[in-house]
Amino acid sequence: MKKIILTKYLLMVLVLCTTSVSALPPKAPHLQEIQFEGLLGTAKWDSNFSQVDGYRLIYANYPSLTNINVIELGTATNYQQLLQNGDALYVAVQAYNVDGNSEISNIEHFKLDRKIVVLLPITNAGGTSGLDLSIKTGIEEALADGLWTDNANRVRWEIIDVVSGIENFGSQTEQLKTLYYGDELLSKISTKDIRGYVNDPNVLAVVTSSTAASLALTSEQIDNEPLIIAGTATSSVLELNKNLMMMPASNKLQADKIHQKLSNDSRTKKRLLKYMIVVDIDLKTIVYSFDLYLSLLQKAFHEEISIQQQASITSDTSKPFAQLVGTLLFDGTEKQAELISNTIDVLEPDVVFHIGLAKLFKMLYDKRPDIAWFGPENVYNYKDYQDGDVTILVLEGEEDINEVSYKNHGYDIVGFLAKVLGKLSDLELNRKRILDMASEITYEGRTGTKGFVEDRGQYIILKTTATGWKKVNYEENE
Repeated sequence: MKKIILTKYLLMVLVLCTTSVSALPPKAPHLQEIQFEGLLGTAKWDSNFSQVDGYRLIYANYPSLTNINVIELGTATNYQQLLQNGDALYVAVQAYNVDGNSEISNIEHFKLDRKIVVLLPITNAGGTSGLDLSIKTGIEEALADGLWTDNANRVRWEIIDVVSGIENFGSQTEQLKTLYYGDELLSKISTKDIRGYVNDPNVLAVVTSSTAASLALTSEQIDNEPLIIAGTATSSVLELNKNLMMMPASNKLQADKIHQKLSNDSRTKKRLLKYMIVVDIDLKTIVYSFDLYLSLLQKAFHEEISIQQQASITSDTSKPFAQLVGTLLFDGTEKQAELISNTIDVLEPDVVFHIGLAKLFKMLYDKRPDIAWFGPENVYNYKDYQDGDVTILVLEGEEDINEVSYKNHGYDIVGFLAKVLGKLSDLELNRKRILDMASEITYEGRTGTKGFVEDRGQYIILKTTATGWKKVNYEENE
Protein backbone atom coordinates (compact mmCIF):
# COMPACT_ATOMS: atom_id res chain seq x y z
CA MET A 1 0.00 0.00 0.00
CA LYS A 2 2.79 2.41 0.89
CA LYS A 3 4.54 1.54 -2.35
CA ILE A 4 1.49 2.48 -4.44
CA ILE A 5 1.04 5.81 -2.60
CA LEU A 6 4.76 6.64 -3.10
CA THR A 7 4.58 5.87 -6.82
CA LYS A 8 1.54 8.16 -7.27
CA TYR A 9 3.38 10.88 -5.34
CA LEU A 10 6.45 10.66 -7.62
CA LEU A 11 4.27 10.77 -10.74
CA MET A 12 2.52 13.88 -9.43
CA VAL A 13 5.87 15.59 -8.72
CA LEU A 14 7.12 14.70 -12.21
CA VAL A 15 4.01 16.15 -13.86
CA LEU A 16 4.29 19.32 -11.79
CA CYS A 17 7.97 19.72 -12.68
CA THR A 18 7.33 19.19 -16.40
CA THR A 19 4.47 21.65 -16.36
CA SER A 20 6.58 24.27 -14.61
CA VAL A 21 9.34 24.03 -17.31
CA SER A 22 7.06 24.21 -20.33
CA ALA A 23 5.05 27.00 -18.78
CA LEU A 24 7.92 29.45 -19.49
CA PRO A 25 8.70 31.18 -22.80
CA PRO A 26 12.17 30.27 -24.19
CA LYS A 27 15.27 32.26 -23.41
CA ALA A 28 16.61 34.64 -26.03
CA PRO A 29 18.86 32.87 -28.55
CA HIS A 30 22.38 34.11 -29.22
CA LEU A 31 22.95 35.33 -32.80
CA GLN A 32 26.45 34.82 -34.16
CA GLU A 33 28.18 37.28 -36.50
CA ILE A 34 26.74 37.21 -40.01
CA GLN A 35 29.08 35.31 -42.36
CA PHE A 36 29.38 35.72 -46.12
CA GLU A 37 30.46 33.49 -48.95
CA GLY A 38 30.48 35.80 -51.92
CA LEU A 39 27.00 37.35 -51.85
CA LEU A 40 25.50 34.50 -49.81
CA GLY A 41 24.86 35.59 -46.24
CA THR A 42 24.49 33.07 -43.40
CA ALA A 43 22.97 33.77 -39.98
CA LYS A 44 23.44 31.18 -37.21
CA TRP A 45 22.24 31.12 -33.61
CA ASP A 46 22.02 28.83 -30.60
CA SER A 47 18.91 28.04 -28.53
CA ASN A 48 20.37 28.31 -25.03
CA PHE A 49 18.87 24.85 -24.42
CA SER A 50 15.37 26.23 -23.95
CA GLN A 51 12.19 24.46 -24.99
CA VAL A 52 11.62 25.97 -28.42
CA ASP A 53 8.86 25.35 -30.94
CA GLY A 54 10.31 27.66 -33.57
CA TYR A 55 12.34 30.75 -34.51
CA ARG A 56 11.68 33.88 -36.47
CA LEU A 57 14.30 36.07 -38.13
CA ILE A 58 13.73 39.81 -37.79
CA TYR A 59 15.53 42.25 -40.07
CA ALA A 60 15.37 45.95 -40.95
CA ASN A 61 17.29 48.44 -43.07
CA TYR A 62 20.61 49.62 -41.61
CA PRO A 63 21.06 52.26 -40.26
CA SER A 64 17.56 53.72 -40.71
CA LEU A 65 15.64 50.90 -38.99
CA THR A 66 12.91 51.06 -41.66
CA ASN A 67 11.01 48.23 -43.35
CA ILE A 68 11.02 45.80 -40.44
CA ASN A 69 10.35 42.26 -41.71
CA VAL A 70 9.87 38.86 -40.10
CA ILE A 71 10.65 35.42 -41.57
CA GLU A 72 9.23 32.31 -39.89
CA LEU A 73 11.89 29.59 -39.86
CA GLY A 74 10.44 26.67 -37.92
CA THR A 75 13.04 24.91 -35.80
CA ALA A 76 16.06 25.68 -38.04
CA THR A 77 18.99 27.35 -36.27
CA ASN A 78 20.44 28.98 -39.37
CA TYR A 79 19.24 30.94 -42.37
CA GLN A 80 20.90 31.68 -45.74
CA GLN A 81 20.00 34.32 -48.30
CA LEU A 82 21.63 35.42 -51.56
CA LEU A 83 21.85 39.21 -51.41
CA GLN A 84 22.66 42.09 -53.70
CA ASN A 85 25.79 44.15 -53.19
CA GLY A 86 24.97 47.25 -51.18
CA ASP A 87 22.38 45.54 -48.96
CA ALA A 88 22.70 46.80 -45.38
CA LEU A 89 20.59 45.28 -42.61
CA TYR A 90 20.03 44.89 -38.89
CA VAL A 91 19.40 41.22 -38.03
CA ALA A 92 18.01 39.59 -34.86
CA VAL A 93 16.37 36.30 -33.91
CA GLN A 94 13.45 35.49 -31.61
CA ALA A 95 12.45 32.07 -30.29
CA TYR A 96 8.95 31.00 -29.24
CA ASN A 97 6.97 28.12 -27.83
CA VAL A 98 3.36 27.55 -26.80
CA ASP A 99 3.87 29.71 -23.74
CA GLY A 100 5.17 32.80 -25.48
CA ASN A 101 8.04 34.56 -27.20
CA SER A 102 11.60 34.96 -26.03
CA GLU A 103 13.25 38.31 -25.78
CA ILE A 104 14.98 39.49 -28.94
CA SER A 105 18.51 38.15 -29.39
CA ASN A 106 21.53 40.37 -29.66
CA ILE A 107 21.28 42.50 -32.80
CA GLU A 108 23.94 42.20 -35.53
CA HIS A 109 24.29 44.47 -38.54
CA PHE A 110 26.22 44.39 -41.79
CA LYS A 111 26.73 46.25 -45.02
CA LEU A 112 27.59 44.10 -48.02
CA ASP A 113 30.08 46.21 -49.94
CA ARG A 114 32.07 44.12 -52.41
CA LYS A 115 34.21 46.56 -54.39
CA ILE A 116 37.11 47.20 -56.75
CA VAL A 117 39.26 49.99 -55.27
CA VAL A 118 41.17 52.35 -57.57
CA LEU A 119 44.05 54.13 -55.77
CA LEU A 120 45.37 57.07 -57.80
CA PRO A 121 48.38 59.08 -56.57
CA ILE A 122 48.01 62.81 -57.13
CA THR A 123 50.37 65.63 -58.01
CA ASN A 124 51.74 68.23 -55.61
CA ALA A 125 49.23 70.70 -57.02
CA GLY A 126 46.42 68.61 -55.59
CA GLY A 127 44.98 67.14 -58.77
CA THR A 128 45.52 63.81 -60.45
CA SER A 129 48.50 63.63 -62.78
CA GLY A 130 48.11 63.08 -66.52
CA LEU A 131 48.55 59.30 -66.38
CA ASP A 132 46.38 58.88 -63.29
CA LEU A 133 43.67 61.06 -64.81
CA SER A 134 43.85 58.93 -67.95
CA ILE A 135 43.24 55.73 -65.99
CA LYS A 136 40.33 57.37 -64.20
CA THR A 137 38.87 58.67 -67.47
CA GLY A 138 39.11 55.25 -69.09
CA ILE A 139 37.43 53.49 -66.17
CA GLU A 140 34.59 56.00 -66.11
CA GLU A 141 34.15 55.69 -69.89
CA ALA A 142 33.94 51.90 -69.68
CA LEU A 143 31.40 52.07 -66.86
CA ALA A 144 29.32 54.59 -68.85
CA ASP A 145 29.50 52.29 -71.90
CA GLY A 146 27.92 49.47 -69.90
CA LEU A 147 30.90 47.11 -69.60
CA TRP A 148 30.00 46.60 -65.94
CA THR A 149 26.22 46.32 -66.30
CA ASP A 150 26.07 42.58 -65.60
CA ASN A 151 28.07 43.05 -62.40
CA ALA A 152 26.51 46.27 -61.14
CA ASN A 153 24.56 44.46 -58.39
CA ARG A 154 27.53 42.30 -57.47
CA VAL A 155 30.63 44.51 -57.16
CA ARG A 156 31.00 48.29 -57.25
CA TRP A 157 33.91 50.58 -58.21
CA GLU A 158 35.44 53.02 -55.71
CA ILE A 159 37.92 55.55 -57.13
CA ILE A 160 40.17 57.28 -54.58
CA ASP A 161 42.55 60.17 -55.18
CA VAL A 162 45.36 59.56 -52.69
CA VAL A 163 45.74 62.19 -49.95
CA SER A 164 46.88 65.62 -51.20
CA GLY A 165 49.80 67.67 -49.95
CA ILE A 166 52.41 65.12 -51.01
CA GLU A 167 55.74 66.90 -51.30
CA ASN A 168 57.94 64.16 -52.69
CA PHE A 169 57.96 60.68 -54.11
CA GLY A 170 58.96 59.02 -50.83
CA SER A 171 56.05 60.42 -48.83
CA GLN A 172 53.65 59.53 -51.65
CA THR A 173 54.77 55.92 -51.38
CA GLU A 174 54.21 55.96 -47.62
CA GLN A 175 50.72 57.41 -48.12
CA LEU A 176 49.85 54.58 -50.48
CA LYS A 177 51.26 51.95 -48.12
CA THR A 178 49.30 53.40 -45.21
CA LEU A 179 46.07 53.37 -47.21
CA TYR A 180 46.70 49.82 -48.28
CA TYR A 181 48.22 48.18 -45.21
CA GLY A 182 46.91 50.47 -42.49
CA ASP A 183 48.80 52.37 -39.81
CA GLU A 184 50.82 49.37 -38.68
CA LEU A 185 53.05 48.63 -41.64
CA LEU A 186 55.70 46.21 -40.45
CA SER A 187 55.54 44.82 -36.93
CA LYS A 188 51.91 43.69 -37.16
CA ILE A 189 51.68 42.99 -40.85
CA SER A 190 50.08 39.57 -40.32
CA THR A 191 47.68 40.47 -37.50
CA LYS A 192 44.03 41.43 -37.54
CA ASP A 193 44.88 44.77 -35.93
CA ILE A 194 45.80 46.23 -39.30
CA ARG A 195 43.47 48.79 -40.77
CA GLY A 196 43.52 49.38 -44.49
CA TYR A 197 42.32 47.91 -47.72
CA VAL A 198 44.55 44.87 -47.57
CA ASN A 199 42.67 43.56 -44.53
CA ASP A 200 39.18 44.38 -45.83
CA PRO A 201 37.61 41.24 -47.37
CA ASN A 202 35.17 43.49 -49.26
CA VAL A 203 38.07 44.74 -51.40
CA LEU A 204 38.27 42.08 -54.10
CA ALA A 205 40.86 43.80 -56.32
CA VAL A 206 42.96 46.97 -56.36
CA VAL A 207 43.75 49.10 -59.41
CA THR A 208 46.53 51.65 -59.47
CA SER A 209 48.35 53.64 -62.10
CA SER A 210 52.11 54.00 -61.89
CA THR A 211 55.03 51.66 -61.31
CA ALA A 212 55.82 53.44 -58.06
CA ALA A 213 52.31 52.91 -56.71
CA SER A 214 52.39 49.25 -57.74
CA LEU A 215 55.69 48.74 -55.95
CA ALA A 216 54.25 50.35 -52.82
CA LEU A 217 51.24 48.03 -52.88
CA THR A 218 53.36 44.90 -53.29
CA SER A 219 56.05 45.80 -50.74
CA GLU A 220 54.84 43.38 -48.06
CA GLN A 221 53.99 39.69 -48.20
CA ILE A 222 50.48 39.01 -46.94
CA ASP A 223 48.03 36.13 -46.80
CA ASN A 224 44.91 36.13 -48.96
CA GLU A 225 46.28 38.89 -51.17
CA PRO A 226 43.92 40.64 -53.60
CA LEU A 227 44.47 40.95 -57.32
CA ILE A 228 46.36 44.17 -58.13
CA ILE A 229 46.21 45.65 -61.64
CA ALA A 230 48.79 48.25 -62.66
CA GLY A 231 47.38 50.60 -65.28
CA THR A 232 50.54 52.17 -66.69
CA ALA A 233 53.36 50.34 -64.97
CA THR A 234 56.03 48.86 -67.24
CA SER A 235 58.91 48.01 -64.90
CA SER A 236 59.97 44.41 -65.44
CA VAL A 237 60.65 43.94 -61.72
CA LEU A 238 56.88 43.95 -61.16
CA GLU A 239 56.59 40.70 -63.09
CA LEU A 240 57.91 38.92 -59.98
CA ASN A 241 54.68 39.69 -58.11
CA LYS A 242 52.32 36.75 -58.63
CA ASN A 243 49.22 38.79 -57.71
CA LEU A 244 50.03 41.87 -59.80
CA MET A 245 49.04 42.19 -63.45
CA MET A 246 50.54 44.92 -65.63
CA MET A 247 48.41 46.33 -68.42
CA PRO A 248 51.26 47.57 -70.67
CA ALA A 249 54.07 45.36 -71.89
CA SER A 250 57.22 45.35 -69.77
CA ASN A 251 60.38 47.38 -70.19
CA LYS A 252 62.06 44.29 -71.63
CA LEU A 253 59.77 44.47 -74.65
CA GLN A 254 60.48 48.20 -74.94
CA ALA A 255 64.21 47.48 -74.99
CA ASP A 256 63.71 44.84 -77.70
CA LYS A 257 61.80 47.30 -79.89
CA ILE A 258 64.31 50.11 -79.37
CA HIS A 259 67.31 47.95 -80.17
CA GLN A 260 65.50 46.46 -83.17
CA LYS A 261 64.80 49.94 -84.53
CA LEU A 262 68.37 51.19 -84.04
CA SER A 263 69.90 48.03 -85.52
CA ASN A 264 67.56 48.24 -88.49
CA ASP A 265 68.56 51.86 -89.10
CA SER A 266 72.23 50.87 -89.15
CA ARG A 267 71.56 48.17 -91.74
CA THR A 268 69.42 50.51 -93.83
CA LYS A 269 72.20 53.12 -93.85
CA LYS A 270 74.81 50.36 -94.31
CA ARG A 271 77.10 51.80 -91.69
CA LEU A 272 77.80 51.86 -88.00
CA LEU A 273 75.07 53.77 -86.16
CA LYS A 274 76.21 55.38 -82.93
CA TYR A 275 73.77 56.18 -80.15
CA MET A 276 73.99 57.42 -76.61
CA ILE A 277 71.60 57.22 -73.66
CA VAL A 278 70.52 59.97 -71.29
CA VAL A 279 68.82 58.84 -68.08
CA ASP A 280 66.95 61.28 -65.82
CA ILE A 281 68.02 60.84 -62.21
CA ASP A 282 64.52 61.76 -61.05
CA LEU A 283 63.56 59.04 -58.57
CA LYS A 284 60.40 58.17 -60.46
CA THR A 285 62.40 57.55 -63.63
CA ILE A 286 64.81 55.26 -61.82
CA VAL A 287 61.92 53.23 -60.42
CA TYR A 288 60.01 53.18 -63.70
CA SER A 289 62.75 52.66 -66.24
CA PHE A 290 66.12 51.66 -64.82
CA ASP A 291 65.60 48.07 -65.91
CA LEU A 292 64.92 49.40 -69.43
CA TYR A 293 68.35 51.01 -69.31
CA LEU A 294 69.96 47.81 -68.05
CA SER A 295 68.27 45.82 -70.82
CA LEU A 296 69.67 48.20 -73.42
CA LEU A 297 73.15 47.90 -71.90
CA GLN A 298 72.90 44.12 -72.03
CA LYS A 299 71.83 44.17 -75.67
CA ALA A 300 74.64 46.58 -76.57
CA PHE A 301 77.18 44.34 -74.82
CA HIS A 302 76.01 41.21 -76.62
CA GLU A 303 76.01 43.04 -79.97
CA GLU A 304 79.63 44.14 -79.46
CA ILE A 305 80.70 40.63 -78.46
CA SER A 306 78.94 39.14 -81.48
CA ILE A 307 80.71 41.52 -83.89
CA GLN A 308 84.10 40.81 -82.27
CA GLN A 309 83.59 37.06 -82.48
CA GLN A 310 82.60 37.30 -86.13
CA ALA A 311 85.65 39.46 -86.87
CA SER A 312 88.01 36.97 -85.19
CA ILE A 313 86.69 34.22 -87.47
CA THR A 314 86.27 36.05 -90.78
CA SER A 315 88.44 39.17 -90.29
CA ASP A 316 85.38 41.13 -91.42
CA THR A 317 84.57 44.09 -89.15
CA SER A 318 82.38 45.90 -91.65
CA LYS A 319 78.97 44.56 -90.53
CA PRO A 320 76.74 47.54 -89.68
CA PHE A 321 75.35 47.59 -86.16
CA ALA A 322 74.06 50.03 -83.54
CA GLN A 323 76.83 50.88 -81.09
CA LEU A 324 76.25 52.46 -77.67
CA VAL A 325 78.92 55.14 -77.33
CA GLY A 326 78.01 56.68 -73.97
CA THR A 327 75.56 57.09 -71.10
CA LEU A 328 74.90 60.28 -69.16
CA LEU A 329 72.72 61.13 -66.16
CA PHE A 330 70.53 64.22 -66.29
CA ASP A 331 69.37 66.09 -63.18
CA GLY A 332 67.04 68.49 -64.98
CA THR A 333 69.22 71.56 -64.55
CA GLU A 334 70.28 74.03 -67.24
CA LYS A 335 73.93 73.41 -66.39
CA GLN A 336 73.62 69.67 -66.89
CA ALA A 337 71.68 70.15 -70.14
CA GLU A 338 74.54 72.27 -71.46
CA LEU A 339 77.06 69.60 -70.44
CA ILE A 340 75.10 66.93 -72.30
CA SER A 341 74.97 69.15 -75.37
CA ASN A 342 78.75 69.51 -75.28
CA THR A 343 79.19 65.76 -74.87
CA ILE A 344 77.04 65.19 -77.93
CA ASP A 345 79.52 67.31 -79.89
CA VAL A 346 82.39 65.12 -78.69
CA LEU A 347 80.79 61.67 -79.17
CA GLU A 348 78.91 62.59 -82.35
CA PRO A 349 76.06 60.11 -81.89
CA ASP A 350 73.52 59.61 -84.67
CA VAL A 351 70.71 59.22 -82.12
CA VAL A 352 70.29 60.19 -78.47
CA PHE A 353 67.90 57.96 -76.55
CA HIS A 354 66.25 59.62 -73.54
CA ILE A 355 64.85 57.65 -70.58
CA GLY A 356 62.75 59.78 -68.28
CA LEU A 357 60.09 62.47 -68.11
CA ALA A 358 58.70 64.26 -71.14
CA LYS A 359 59.24 67.70 -69.59
CA LEU A 360 62.97 67.02 -69.16
CA PHE A 361 63.18 65.57 -72.64
CA LYS A 362 61.89 68.91 -73.95
CA MET A 363 64.69 70.77 -72.15
CA LEU A 364 67.33 68.56 -73.79
CA TYR A 365 65.70 68.81 -77.20
CA ASP A 366 65.67 72.60 -77.05
CA LYS A 367 69.44 72.50 -76.56
CA ARG A 368 70.04 70.35 -79.63
CA PRO A 369 67.10 70.30 -82.08
CA ASP A 370 69.60 69.57 -84.87
CA ILE A 371 70.11 65.89 -84.03
CA ALA A 372 67.90 62.80 -83.87
CA TRP A 373 66.13 62.05 -80.56
CA PHE A 374 64.39 58.89 -79.43
CA GLY A 375 62.16 58.59 -76.35
CA PRO A 376 60.28 55.79 -74.56
CA GLU A 377 56.51 55.74 -74.16
CA ASN A 378 55.28 58.75 -72.21
CA VAL A 379 53.03 61.77 -72.66
CA TYR A 380 54.48 63.95 -75.43
CA ASN A 381 53.06 66.86 -77.41
CA TYR A 382 54.02 66.72 -81.09
CA LYS A 383 53.85 70.53 -81.31
CA ASP A 384 57.03 70.72 -79.21
CA TYR A 385 58.99 68.72 -81.81
CA GLN A 386 57.18 69.11 -85.14
CA ASP A 387 60.18 70.76 -86.82
CA GLY A 388 62.72 68.21 -85.59
CA ASP A 389 63.76 64.58 -85.87
CA VAL A 390 61.98 63.03 -82.89
CA THR A 391 60.85 59.43 -82.61
CA ILE A 392 58.94 57.94 -79.69
CA LEU A 393 57.87 54.49 -78.59
CA VAL A 394 54.23 53.86 -77.63
CA LEU A 395 51.89 50.96 -77.09
CA GLU A 396 49.84 49.87 -80.06
CA GLY A 397 46.45 51.53 -79.80
CA GLU A 398 47.94 54.64 -78.14
CA GLU A 399 48.89 56.48 -81.32
CA ASP A 400 47.07 59.63 -80.22
CA ILE A 401 49.60 60.99 -77.75
CA ASN A 402 47.94 63.51 -75.46
CA GLU A 403 47.04 64.03 -71.82
CA VAL A 404 44.53 61.19 -71.79
CA SER A 405 46.30 58.75 -74.09
CA TYR A 406 46.36 56.08 -71.38
CA LYS A 407 42.62 56.04 -70.88
CA ASN A 408 42.44 52.86 -72.96
CA HIS A 409 44.30 51.10 -70.17
CA GLY A 410 41.58 52.09 -67.73
CA TYR A 411 38.94 51.02 -70.24
CA ASP A 412 40.56 47.61 -70.66
CA ILE A 413 40.88 47.12 -66.90
CA VAL A 414 37.08 47.30 -66.57
CA GLY A 415 36.63 44.96 -69.53
CA PHE A 416 39.13 42.45 -68.16
CA LEU A 417 37.60 42.40 -64.68
CA ALA A 418 34.10 42.14 -66.16
CA LYS A 419 35.23 39.00 -67.99
CA VAL A 420 36.81 37.60 -64.80
CA LEU A 421 33.66 38.14 -62.75
CA GLY A 422 31.52 36.77 -65.56
CA LYS A 423 33.25 33.41 -65.04
CA LEU A 424 32.45 33.35 -61.31
CA SER A 425 29.19 32.65 -59.49
CA ASP A 426 27.78 34.91 -56.78
CA LEU A 427 29.23 32.53 -54.19
CA GLU A 428 32.73 32.80 -55.67
CA LEU A 429 33.19 36.55 -55.28
CA ASN A 430 36.24 36.39 -53.05
CA ARG A 431 39.88 37.32 -53.44
CA LYS A 432 41.25 33.86 -54.07
CA ARG A 433 38.78 32.92 -56.81
CA ILE A 434 39.18 36.27 -58.55
CA LEU A 435 42.98 35.98 -58.47
CA ASP A 436 42.81 32.37 -59.71
CA MET A 437 40.44 33.25 -62.54
CA ALA A 438 42.43 36.35 -63.54
CA SER A 439 45.52 34.17 -63.96
CA GLU A 440 43.66 31.78 -66.25
CA ILE A 441 42.00 34.07 -68.80
CA THR A 442 42.99 36.74 -71.31
CA TYR A 443 41.04 39.69 -72.64
CA GLU A 444 41.37 41.28 -76.06
CA GLY A 445 41.28 44.96 -75.23
CA ARG A 446 41.87 48.21 -77.04
CA THR A 447 45.63 47.90 -76.56
CA GLY A 448 46.09 44.20 -77.18
CA THR A 449 45.88 41.04 -75.10
CA LYS A 450 45.53 41.61 -71.36
CA GLY A 451 46.11 39.15 -68.55
CA PHE A 452 48.97 37.34 -66.84
CA VAL A 453 50.70 36.85 -70.20
CA GLU A 454 54.04 37.86 -71.69
CA ASP A 455 52.40 39.47 -74.70
CA ARG A 456 50.49 42.40 -73.21
CA GLY A 457 50.34 44.38 -76.42
CA GLN A 458 53.04 45.54 -78.82
CA TYR A 459 55.09 48.72 -79.01
CA ILE A 460 55.10 50.81 -82.16
CA ILE A 461 57.28 53.67 -83.40
CA LEU A 462 55.89 57.16 -84.02
CA LYS A 463 57.62 60.11 -85.67
CA THR A 464 56.62 63.73 -85.39
CA THR A 465 55.18 65.58 -88.38
CA ALA A 466 53.83 69.08 -88.91
CA THR A 467 50.32 67.87 -88.08
CA GLY A 468 50.83 65.14 -85.50
CA TRP A 469 52.46 61.78 -84.83
CA LYS A 470 52.86 59.31 -87.69
CA LYS A 471 53.39 55.58 -87.35
CA VAL A 472 56.70 54.38 -88.79
CA ASN A 473 56.67 51.06 -90.60
CA TYR A 474 59.96 49.38 -91.36
CA GLU A 475 61.03 45.89 -92.34
CA GLU A 476 63.86 43.96 -90.79
CA ASN A 477 66.77 43.50 -93.18
CA GLU A 478 68.75 40.32 -92.79
